[in-house]
Amino acid sequence: MAVNGERYDMVTGEVDQISRRLEVPWPNSAPYHEITAVVVAWNEEPRVGPLLSFLSDWFTHLNVAVQESTDKTLEIAKSIVKRKSDKLLEHPHYGHGDASFPELIKAVETDWAFVVSCDEWPDLDLMKGLESATNYATRFGYDGIWVYFRSFTEGVEWEV
Repeated sequence: MAVNGERYDMVTGEVDQISRRLEVPWPNSAPYHEITAVVVAWNEEPRVGPLLSFLSDWFTHLNVAVQESTDKTLEIAKSIVKRKSDKLLEHPHYGHGDASFPELIKAVETDWAFVVSCDEWPDLDLMKGLESATNYATRFGYDGIWVYFRSFTEGVEWEV
């Protein structure tokens, strides 16, 4: 599939099977050094801390944009996003998170980015297989991939 001239693939199948085909050990070793976790937050006080803490265990790079919030989202993000390799951007509230992504993605210094929303909780199998997914994309010349995964929104499990 091509989007704006870039090649994307929709990965189907279990991540452990893809890992075996690529001869990449599964589960992959974490934290990931070549993948940046990317998050946009606005008024996410109850969720931003647990999510960023979870992601900081999996990734050595976090890029977070906090849109102007009326709660403690920014303070919480500042307390977690503070490693040398992390980036925290403060943005006005645009009414939607997508407006923060162009600047946030430009700040990514790794080859790959993993985008997650504050109302999602990524499945552990997905987290254990991100290196396999990016190796798959690199090997076959894709600019990005869409991986079906299970997530949790407000505690309710769903599949994408």
